[in-house]
Amino acid sequence: YADEYRGSLPYLSETISAMFPHRAFALNPACGAHLRGEYALSIPVLLAQAEGILRDITASELFSARPSPIKEFAKKQRDLVTLDDNWLRFSDDAIWAQLSGDLPIGWSQKLRDENGYTGFNRNTTLHGIDLHYATEINSLKAFSLVCHVAGIAEWLKEDEDDAR
Repeated sequence: YADEYRGSLPYLSETISAMFPHRAFALNPACGAHLRGEYALSIPVLLAQAEGILRDITASELFSARPSPIKEFAKKQRDLVTLDDNWLRFSDDAIWAQLSGDLPIGWSQKLRDENGYTGFNRNTTLHGIDLHYATEINSLKAFSLVCHVAGIAEWLKEDEDDAR
């Protein structure tokens, strides 16, 4: 995935900025910072924009412990995934896991402590706790989250259309 995002970042950044033009003021400089290797700048902005985009399209919070419509939707989608030897199903599960609150990037201090997790996390990054977050891989993870959240706009629209 890292190689794919490295090669597609300019195109994807342009596409997402066109989808959410009111966010281009932050997305474009963040992606520019990533391309220049300034990950300490790109990561916090990309994480914030992922949250903002999700709020724009669902009125839900990405990293909140409270229940939300998007988390419930994502959990329902995950329940439909059968995990077997088909890598596409694992990919589907990973896609919905990002929005269901089950990934370490959004874990609270309690969950991080219980699981001994010290890796990339939104809270430790944005609150200045993790002083080693500024890596290319973490920037790609943050960009991947932006892409994912922007991409679900169509899925949510299709699901809404199906419900009518």
